[in-house]
Amino acid sequence: MPPTKSRDALDRLLVEGVVHGDAEAWLPCLPRGVVDLFFTSPPYADARAYSRIHPDRYVEWFLPFARLCTTQLPRRVR
Repeated sequence: MPPTKSRDALDRLLVEGVVHGDAEAWLPCLPRGVVDLFFTSPPYADARAYSRIHPDRYVEWFLPFARLCTTQLPRRVR
């Protein structure tokens, strides 16, 4: 579970380097602009057992997460 305060979330991330958790829960806890890179699995919606999303619905399913990611990028990258 991510910390509730932005500074605590950033401090934990800097100390641990990588944190295990749900990105949708962590990203809103981090201060805006502190993430320089997002690394995700390729969009092979039907190629992995962990994905139950039909290829025709993958973009619709992924878009909210992609939008959340872009709100966290520094302005110079957008």
